[in-house]
Amino acid sequence: MTDLATKEEKIFTPDDLVILEAADHQDILGTWKDDNGNEYEFTEQNEFHILNKEDSDGTYRVVEMKEDNIRKISIFVAGGTLQYEYKVLDEGDTLELYSRDAETYYYWHR
Repeated sequence: MTDLATKEEKIFTPDDLVILEAADHQDILGTWKDDNGNEYEFTEQNEFHILNKEDSDGTYRVVEMKEDNIRKISIFVAGGTLQYEYKVLDEGDTLELYSRDAETYYYWHR
């Protein structure tokens, strides 16, 4: 939303969420692979790429729930929005993604 007085872009979030900048989620930046051979990349510019598929670029945002310290990622691609809770495991080598909607865990690896 644009502030009419200052012309600045404003993002409104619920009180219990904090939008994280790239410096706050360095642990997910870079390239990941899933068990099906798909390769994904998160960049510092909040870009998301599926490296082995054409026309699959998008963006992402990471938020943290203040009380629980749970991190959530939303990935925006042409086909829609994917939302997960996530943790980085194995000293940064495994990304655990949990989809509440599907009640499923996904694991991506470096």
